[in-house]
Amino acid sequence: MSAALAPPGRPVAIVGGARVPFARSYGAYARETDLSLLTAALRALVARFDLTAKTVGEVCAGAVIKHPRDWNLTREASLSAGLHPHTPAYDVQRACGTSLTTAIQIGQRIALGEIEAGIAGGTDTTSDVPLSYGRALNRIVLDSARGKSYGARLRPWLRIRPADLKPVTPGVVEPRTGLSMGEHCERMAKQWRIGRAEQDELANRSHMHAAAALIWLRYASSSCSARPMRHCLAISSQCSPIDRPVRGSTTPGAAGFKSAGRMLSHGRMRAPHVLPRALSSTIRFKARP
Repeated sequence: MSAALAPPGRPVAIVGGARVPFARSYGAYARETDLSLLTAALRALVARFDLTAKTVGEVCAGAVIKHPRDWNLTREASLSAGLHPHTPAYDVQRACGTSLTTAIQIGQRIALGEIEAGIAGGTDTTSDVPLSYGRALNRIVLDSARGKSYGARLRPWLRIRPADLKPVTPGVVEPRTGLSMGEHCERMAKQWRIGRAEQDELANRSHMHAAAALIWLRYASSSCSARPMRHCLAISSQCSPIDRPVRGSTTPGAAGFKSAGRMLSHGRMRAPHVLPRALSSTIRFKARP
């Protein structure tokens, strides 16, 4: 079996973007949702490019963890942002890769000539975690709903136990291994013999790049407000992409950065708990002439 390579498509360019300021969990965005954060970023993008009531080729965004009420998250956000109702919009869900995937998809569609312009983005917040209940309570509710009489609807509730009322939070571990992303990464570093000094050097370069971007206002120029400006200013003051210093790092430059998680016994990271966890951003693409 052989496959021919597809001819290169049209050149594609990112012409602009918008995002809300980063914030720590349970802080400035404690009352916000995936929908409100995505809508804020989309609304800013619509205003910046004068897209109110205009039809865009496609809007593609999403969130990794979202409420059942947000089953059509991107469509609702695009309507609330002021885009024309004829603009197609749909969700994508990919762990740590939702926005990247949407950007690639929009870019590919433009390159193939299917659309002229599109919007890609993503949103996530751990301050609005969708809580559910266990299978036992789920069965009780469904059995009660199927009852044809008052007694038949009441009888299933006699099975309820206090443990059934315990909320269930979204899982963050791989079902087949029982490990989180951070724990998998720790195993990878051990298997590939990536030392702490090498990890610190990479983290140091990442923070230096973030600092350079701040100096050149690459973050500020695309930032928009998810709430009134007084809140946005407060958010900005506590949400620098560069964390505070921490001692004990093996790289001199990385010694100035705060740990993003708790250490395992052999001195590497387990899972990030300190970095900002509420964000929403959108970028607009169009075909280059």
